[in-house]
Amino acid sequence: MTQVKKFTRAEVLEHNSNRTCWIIIGNKVYDVTKFLDEKFVQWMSQLKEERSFDE
Repeated sequence: MTQVKKFTRAEVLEHNSNRTCWIIIGNKVYDVTKFLDEKFVQWMSQLKEERSFDE
């Protein structure tokens, strides 16, 4: 029987880049890194830059 790996929210939060991107949906963790395309990565970078000015 396969052992189910459990992740904390802190562990998932560490995977928040275009190199490794995890999300939580319904208490399940998904690695969506391979679904990121270049336009999304550019948009996220721009969003992070804009947010840094707000802080």
